[in-house]
Amino acid sequence: MVVKKNTNFWIGTEVEGRYKGATTLFIRGDQDKHEIESIIIDNFILHLYFGAGNQSKITNFKTPSYFSYEGFLVTIEVYEEELKNIPAYILNDDNIYIVVTFKNKYLSKLKCTDAIKVEDDKRVWVSSLECMSKTFKKSAYKGDKIIQ
Repeated sequence: MVVKKNTNFWIGTEVEGRYKGATTLFIRGDQDKHEIESIIIDNFILHLYFGAGNQSKITNFKTPSYFSYEGFLVTIEVYEEELKNIPAYILNDDNIYIVVTFKNKYLSKLKCTDAIKVEDDKRVWVSSLECMSKTFKKSAYKGDKIIQ
């Protein structure tokens, strides 16, 4: 689904990652906790996806933390360069699933047997593309319900 820039909330089926298949409230950027609660109650939502809408920026991490504490499934998506801004209490919360996005328009040129390598100062992670799940954007992101 192509989400309009002024859309802050929409409901759809998660098509990627750990909670694939879950009915999800997608949340663009920082939003009011009470407004999120109202949408959850009206729509029976258990999974919240913060940072939706082309990895919108999250600065208020207390809101996702609150919903994690309340027992909701919580995903936070950030661009790779924003990872440094995530507080330790979020990174250490086992109930919060972090998705780090790396965008490169040339990745489609790789074969499924090629790999993606990610490293920090101490470790290296490598995974072939054939081991990763793949979603085709145009066909997967449809049928969402815009809330506002």
